[in-house]
Amino acid sequence: MIVIPMNAFGDAQVKERGQVSLFHQLIERGIEGIEIRRELLQFSDRPLAQFRTERYTVYSAPIELFKKDGTFNQENLEIVVQEMKEIKADTLKLPLGSFTDMHSDVKEMDRFFRRTLPTGARWLVENDQTKEGGKIEPLAAFFRVCVTEGVVAGFTFDTGNWQYTGESVQEAFHVLKDHIKYLHVKHVNETGQGLQTVPVPLGEQADWEVIMDLLPAAIPIALEFPLSMEDISSYKNYIEKKKAVVQ
Repeated sequence: MIVIPMNAFGDAQVKERGQVSLFHQLIERGIEGIEIRRELLQFSDRPLAQFRTERYTVYSAPIELFKKDGTFNQENLEIVVQEMKEIKADTLKLPLGSFTDMHSDVKEMDRFFRRTLPTGARWLVENDQTKEGGKIEPLAAFFRVCVTEGVVAGFTFDTGNWQYTGESVQEAFHVLKDHIKYLHVKHVNETGQGLQTVPVPLGEQADWEVIMDLLPAAIPIALEFPLSMEDISSYKNYIEKKKAVVQ
């Protein structure tokens, strides 16, 4: 399944037009999955029930699982889960935040999500662009503790964000591959203005293609790089044909 995140159309366009308008255009084009971005919500996007659809929907919220002191961020996550329910999203995507073995209670986290998430919905943690939640070791430590405590936790693997934190995408995949449930495809180049996300190269066996080839076919793939509505079909067709051959 191909998922289109709303930030693929650029922050300026999304803020000008709102996500609901783009959302309906994507549905009209037959896109199977759409990722709504909390940080880009506009006044016109509310009520959030406007986003309800039978298509696969991800709600991405930059609200950390664990606060600066390592404790579970329940108060803020209560709000986010309520928004997810209003959308009727299938998946909630969150950054890790400041997880520590000493102060972070994954059992409390697990009880919260079991109590609040709708039946059939799931939550995933994503590697972001911070040292707290975008480095291999804190994420690996989080999943180690979850496994030890019997807590089910899934992972969104963002291929481009590792470059922002100075990590190897290949090493990150090797360490975290068993937890991946959602792949964010992103290609990042070094420019005179710093790191910049650009359209992914096709047919060059880039990192994202190698990783995609090693993952189960059922894992959704998000195209998180600059896109126009006209671009979507070519990328979608390329990836689907490639997956059909590899898988």
